[in-house]
Amino acid sequence: MPECDSALECEGEGLLCEEHSCAACNEDSQCEQYGSFGRDVCVMGSCEECKAPSDCPAETPWCVGWRCIQCRTNDDCASHNCNKARGRCEK
Repeated sequence: MPECDSALECEGEGLLCEEHSCAACNEDSQCEQYGSFGRDVCVMGSCEECKAPSDCPAETPWCVGWRCIQCRTNDDCASHNCNKARGRCEK
């Protein structure tokens, strides 16, 4: 994230200047505007999908790289293979 001394320097990059870095958030409640897109937790100044598996819905139960994914290995998929790049069970 870009460096800053005040929030005015963060226009277009984030809403806040936290510890000399532009940030979109410093707490989860600031991410609620993104909730419909699934990015409703604050992780290191960015609004992301998850911090832990408990933040993820049942259909995408794994939290990897701050995103909720369907699978990590083929064992996570009932009858398909896991596309690890997408985190999805596919034929």
